[in-house]
Amino acid sequence: MSCDFCNKKLMFYNDNEETDCENPKCGKRCLPTPRARTYVQLDDGTELLDAVMFGDVAENIFSCTAVQLRSYSDEKHKLFVQKTTKQLSAKQWRIQLYVDANRTMTSKYSQFTIQAVEPMED
Repeated sequence: MSCDFCNKKLMFYNDNEETDCENPKCGKRCLPTPRARTYVQLDDGTELLDAVMFGDVAENIFSCTAVQLRSYSDEKHKLFVQKTTKQLSAKQWRIQLYVDANRTMTSKYSQFTIQAVEPMED
């Protein structure tokens, strides 16, 4: 769940109740909003790269909303991930990454953020 103004993760909230955003740069009164966050491994055939994608980028690549992802049971989620991984792995993708220089040594997945994804032409 995230702030509907700045999209930063909310740590303390109740569903469907306004709360104050904990991000010091925002601090607005907000409604917790589901926002997809997906951790992935990218493979270009030479090496694996761990990355994270958020919001619309994640929802578009997986063809479902954050609300749908959140509602999956563990077993349904596992099957969804297996099916989707197989489908996505069968294609080649052009991926735009953002590299956060401040996090290069601190977090495995947060170092690279996927900003855009598009299928490559055959």
